[in-house]
Amino acid sequence: MNIPIYVLNHNNRERKEKMEKRLYNFNTKFIEGVNITNIRDNNIMLSHLECIKDFYYNTKESYAIICEDDVYIHHQLYDMLPRVIDDFKNLNLDILLLSYLLNHHPENYYNKIYESNNFKYYNYDKNLWGAHMYLISRHYAIYLIEKFDINWSINNPDKPFSPDWIITKNGVKALLWPVLGVEEGIVNCDSQNQIEFHKKCKKFLYNSSYADININEIKYDLVIDYETIDLFGTGRYGNSDAGFFCQCSVLFTSIIQYYKTNCKWPNKIDTSKQFEIYKPINKKHKDIFKDIFKINYDILSMNLHANFHPDFHYGNYWQFGDANWKIYSKPISRYFNPSDYVQSIIDKFIKKYNIDFMNTCAIYYRGTDKATEQQLLSFEYIVNRMEVIKKINKNIKFLVQSDQEEFINKIKEKYSDILFIEENITITGNIGIHNTFKDDDNYKILLNFIATIFIMKDCNYVITGSGNCSLWLALLRSNTLGYTKFFQFKNENITPSSIIKSNIPNDLKLKEETASYIENKINFIHIPKNGGHSIKEIGGNLIIYNYHDTDVFNNKIPNQLIIIRNPIERFISSVYFALQQWSHEPQVRYLIDNSIDTPEKWVKIWSDKNNCNYKHLMSEMLNESHYIGKNLHPYKWTYSPQNLWINNPKFIIIMDNFNEEIKYLLEKNSIYKDIPHKNTTRHVDSFLSEKSIEFLRDFYNEDFILYEKYKNMNLDERL
Repeated sequence: MNIPIYVLNHNNRERKEKMEKRLYNFNTKFIEGVNITNIRDNNIMLSHLECIKDFYYNTKESYAIICEDDVYIHHQLYDMLPRVIDDFKNLNLDILLLSYLLNHHPENYYNKIYESNNFKYYNYDKNLWGAHMYLISRHYAIYLIEKFDINWSINNPDKPFSPDWIITKNGVKALLWPVLGVEEGIVNCDSQNQIEFHKKCKKFLYNSSYADININEIKYDLVIDYETIDLFGTGRYGNSDAGFFCQCSVLFTSIIQYYKTNCKWPNKIDTSKQFEIYKPINKKHKDIFKDIFKINYDILSMNLHANFHPDFHYGNYWQFGDANWKIYSKPISRYFNPSDYVQSIIDKFIKKYNIDFMNTCAIYYRGTDKATEQQLLSFEYIVNRMEVIKKINKNIKFLVQSDQEEFINKIKEKYSDILFIEENITITGNIGIHNTFKDDDNYKILLNFIATIFIMKDCNYVITGSGNCSLWLALLRSNTLGYTKFFQFKNENITPSSIIKSNIPNDLKLKEETASYIENKINFIHIPKNGGHSIKEIGGNLIIYNYHDTDVFNNKIPNQLIIIRNPIERFISSVYFALQQWSHEPQVRYLIDNSIDTPEKWVKIWSDKNNCNYKHLMSEMLNESHYIGKNLHPYKWTYSPQNLWINNPKFIIIMDNFNEEIKYLLEKNSIYKDIPHKNTTRHVDSFLSEKSIEFLRDFYNEDFILYEKYKNMNLDERL
C-alpha cells in the first residue's frame, strides 16, 4: 500500500525510531508537533491539522492515516489495509478510527453498521475517546482545514479545541473492530483515573499481534537474492547493479516460479537487495519496490498450467511475437502497477505535454552502453517506420525517449515537432545513465523514466529495438499490436548485421495490426457525476477516456462505454459537488451564505420561477461554456440529462453496482487494474419531498427510461 501515514512526533528520537520500525514497509512521514500556544490540547489539535494539511496540499492521495507516536501497530496492517479502504469507500466514510480507548468489546456499547472481510464497523458517540490512529478522506481533510483553524478556537472559547472533540466527532464516522493499533497505555497527566483507564484499555486491546518485532526476523514469501537465485533451472542472471528492467525481469520470473510451485501469489516479497544503484542515500539497503510499483490484490489467480517462457531476459533470444500476452498480463497487472507517486508524475507529464494516446507513436531508442552489447537500431529504420505510420495516421505525434543525446539531436533536426519529455536525462558517449549518476540523482532520474515508460506503453504505436526496456514496454502493454518491433540478438557472430539492416516489417501488416488494435479499444464516455474519474484512473491501452465535451454521435468513436446513474442520486451528488468543490465561486458562495444548501431547497427554488432566489440559483445551474460536441445545452454538464451522452453504447455500467460491474468488464477484456474511487462527494442531507421528486422525474424523464431499461438488462447483455 502506498497510502501516506503521518506520525506526530514532538522531537522524541526514541519514539520516532520505534515507529519507524513498526511502520517499516509504509510511506511514513513524521511531522514535528506544534507548540505555539500555552494550552496543550490546542497544540495537539494544531499538530494533527499540520498532518492533515500536508496530506491534502502535498499529495494526490484519496486517503491518509494520522497516527501518534505511541501506538503499537498490528503486524498485518499492510495486508489488511486494502480491504479496510474498500470498506471505507463502500460506507462513504469521512473518518474511521483504527484505534481508540475501550476496555470492553464495542458491541457492548454501539450498533454494528457493517461487516466485511473479518472486520466489523460500529457507530460511536461523543463518549468514545482516542484520536491516536485514524483513517480520513480527502474531502474530510479540506473540511477540517477550512473550518477548524486557530481562529475557530479564538471565536469559540467555550468549546474544546481538541482532536478528540473535533476530528473524531464530525463527519460520517465509524470505528473498526478489531483495532489495527493499540495505544502504549502510558499517559502524561495528573489524573490517576485517566492513568488507570489507559492501562485497562491497553490490557484489553493488546495481544501478540501488536508486539514489536525485529525487522530482520520478518518471514517473506519470496526473497530476491542474486547469490542464490535459480530461475526455472536456468541459473541466474543480473545483479543489484544491473539495469532496472533487467532486475524487474528477475523479479517477474521469480514471482511466476513461486506461483507455479506454491499455487498462490507471494504477498510478502523482499527486494531490498535489488535496485541498489537507484536508491537515494537515505534508503540504501532498504526496499524501494513500493516507491515505484503498487500491488493490485484483486488479481487472485492465474492458470497454473500456462506455458510461461522460463526466462524473460532479452539476452536469451526471447522473441516478442511468441508471447501469450493474456497469460503474462495477470502477474504484470498484479505486481507492476505505477505507485501513487509515479502515477502523479504520469499525470503531470500527460497534462504538460498534452499527450493524446490515440494519436501518438512512442519511439524508444536505447543507446550509450548498449552499443557494447549489440548492434543498435539504425536511424534509417526508425525514420522508415515513422514515415509509414504517418501515412496510416495523418494526425500522429511522435513521443521520443532515449538516453543518447546524439540520437535526440539527430531526430529533432529531421522532425521539429517531436515530443520529448524534458525531465528525462540524456548523455553522450557509451556509458549508461545508471552508471553515470548515483544515489539521489539516479533515484529521481529513475522515477521520471518509469513514468515515461508507463506513458509510452499506452501509445497507439511503439517503435523500438530489443533490450529489457523494450521487452517491458510490451509486457506492460499486454500486447504487441501496433508494436513495430525489431528484435536484435546480443551476439553479432550468431546473427549477422545484414539481417539487422534488412527485413523492414510489411506496411500492410502494420496497418492491419493497427486497425485490429483500434477496433479492440473501448471508448469511455465520461458523463459528469457518474464515477468517470475512476475509469480515467484505470486508463490503460484498451480504454480511451473521452471527456464531457465529447460528441457521442461521431461515428469515429466506436465501442462506447458509459456509466448510468439513478437521476435523482446524480442530482443530489451534483448539488453537493457544487457546494463542496466550488464554494469559492460567488454564485455558490451566495447560496451557502443564504442557507440554500440542500437538494430539497434547490428543487423548491428551481421549480418556482417566482422565487426570489431563482435567478441566483440559475446563475449556478445555467450554462455558458459547457459544450457537448458543437452544442451548447441550457444547463451545465452536472445538471444536464445523461441522455445527451448516450448513443446506443456497447457497454453500460449501472452506477449502483459500480465496483462489481467495472471489475467484470475489466476481467472480461483482460485488463487487470486496481479500481480507484475518485471524486467522492459527501451527501450531508439527501431528503427530497414527494413534490421535489416528481419535479426531478419530469425533468429527467428520458434518463429514467434509459436507467430502467439498462438496469433490467442482463449483465452479459450490457457488458
